[in-house]
Amino acid sequence: MAGSIRCRPGGILAVLDLLEAGHGPALEADLLTHGLPALSKVGSPDLPWHALFIFARRMNETPGSALAVAKHGTSRQWSPTEQMLNGISNMMQWLIWSKSKDASQPGAKPPAPIYLPGLEPVDETVKHRGKPTPLAEVLEMLGDQAKDMYSALATG
Repeated sequence: MAGSIRCRPGGILAVLDLLEAGHGPALEADLLTHGLPALSKVGSPDLPWHALFIFARRMNETPGSALAVAKHGTSRQWSPTEQMLNGISNMMQWLIWSKSKDASQPGAKPPAPIYLPGLEPVDETVKHRGKPTPLAEVLEMLGDQAKDMYSALATG
């Protein structure tokens, strides 16, 4: 987002950066969900730029908001409270299973945890096909700036 201009916090430029990044539909969805005017009213007394900036900043930090999910991915659709409740549910499921007769059987498998949508573990059994590209070739494709950055990182 844009920084400050003349020692004042950014507002219009920050919102324009957000819209330019393609997050306009998500921001508008949040506006309409909260009963506020559509983006077409921005700059009017109904929706001043500064109010839109404050709203956008708040929605960016609010789990479950369309803007937070659009900017940060599906993991932001769940609040920390919901994630903790899911963890407690999984622990209780395991605890109940561990006290059952099934748990004492040889080769018994504990119940599979329930994952919140968007927070499923990555399947690491997926095989990648193809031949790895040598680092020198990748750096050549990316250009001089990448070579300089890599050499600065390599030298520590």
